[in-house]
Amino acid sequence: MSIVRSIYLMRHAESKNNQFIHDRQRSLTTKGLVESTKAKIFLKNRQIDKVFVSNALRTQQTFNQISSAIPKTICKICDKLYQDSEDSLIEIISNQDNKFLSILFLGHNPTIYNLALKLSKFESSYYDHLFKVGMSTSQIIVISFKSLYEWSFIENNSGDITDIFIPDQFHVSNI
Repeated sequence: MSIVRSIYLMRHAESKNNQFIHDRQRSLTTKGLVESTKAKIFLKNRQIDKVFVSNALRTQQTFNQISSAIPKTICKICDKLYQDSEDSLIEIISNQDNKFLSILFLGHNPTIYNLALKLSKFESSYYDHLFKVGMSTSQIIVISFKSLYEWSFIENNSGDITDIFIPDQFHVSNI
């Protein structure tokens, strides 16, 4: 039996641009609240075992918006998601308990975007799109790893991008 593990990479929802407050204290805009509500709908029927959330206010507000869609998830605030490199996040991934089959990282560009490019196979069907377009606010990239028996075996360019959620292209009524 083949084990499939998945990494969900999500950029925080749109936040206010305010030069008079510290970057970590920026809160979501009205558009950001709508984006994160759409993301919650996208995540609703997905099994996510663990979530790492940046310590910035906007990522925590985004998580608060989506958390009801993934209620049995373990959540951990992770300072490294604020400004560390994608290599730091790969180290976090490789140290995860193997009982977790899917992990969501909720953080910031450029780290989340660069991590998606680093983990994905070049021939993934969505790779070119991701490379050309980048990663918008509240965007989610799902990367699956077939036959990855242990997180410690994760390697660069080994995952398939199996889904991309882009809030501006997701339309639902009554949000």
